[in-house]
This record gives sequence, structure tokens and C-alpha cells, in this order.
Amino acid sequence: MIPKLANNPRFLEDCKRYQEKIDAITDEGSKAALTKVFKQLIEQVGYIDRSHDQLVLTGRMGDDVTDIRSNIVSLKKTLDTKLDQFERNKFAVKPAPLPNVE
Repeated sequence: MIPKLANNPRFLEDCKRYQEKIDAITDEGSKAALTKVFKQLIEQVGYIDRSHDQLVLTGRMGDDVTDIRSNIVSLKKTLDTKLDQFERNKFAVKPAPLPNVE
């Protein structure tokens, strides 16, 4: 039997990290958008696991598995980029506003 990607310790650690970072976001719109991308990532990994199961049972794998793998990479890059941006903005030092001189 082929090991499940969804049970891979590296994937589980990534999921935990993504979930913690998403939970720390206070902007509800951004949080919802990132949660949607995170759910898509989990769905795509599940699809790969089901394709591997199909390979064991039937000897054939779906034709779109390569596209799904590329999609997983893209989703992870999106999550990493956006979460890093939020992390940088969270700790960015913002200059004090200039006083109104009239």
C-alpha cells in the first residue's frame, strides 16, 4: 500500500504551521481568503492520495495528477508568500504621523 501524503509528517507540520499563522491574522477578510486556499491545498492532497489508491486497485492513475501536483506547489507558494507578508507587516515599524502645521 502506498503511504498517504496527508499522513506525511512533513505535510502535517506544514498544515500545523499554516493553521497557526492563519489563526493569528486579525483581518477577517484576509483570514477567510487564506483559509480557502488552505482548504484547497488539503483537498488537492486528498485527490493525490485517492489517485494513488486507484493506481493500486486498477493499475491506472488519473491523467490530471501532474496538474494537481503543480497546483499543490502553487497553493503552497501562495500561502507562504501571503503569510510572510502578513508576518512582515505585523512587525513593521510605522513612522509617527507628521503634525498638522497650519
